[in-house]
Amino acid sequence: MSDTLIGIGLQPVKKGPGEAALVIVPGARIKAKQYLKLASQIQENSPLRLWVIIPEVPLGLANKTTLESALNKELESIKSQGFS
Repeated sequence: MSDTLIGIGLQPVKKGPGEAALVIVPGARIKAKQYLKLASQIQENSPLRLWVIIPEVPLGLANKTTLESALNKELESIKSQGFS
């Protein structure tokens, strides 16, 4: 798991036949860490090698600019860890 100012990136917990990335966008003023249990349950129940990105945005309020920036940084992070 990578935990940065821009969010959380979870590596897959399974070695499935396919690979995917799931983005969970937190609600207003809800911290990314509050979605870890949900993300873990989704990974456990997916047959895929499922990466999860939970962006953290300034002031806990996502807008197009902050969300796009956070997602791009987290996507680069999981790519550097093996996501293709």
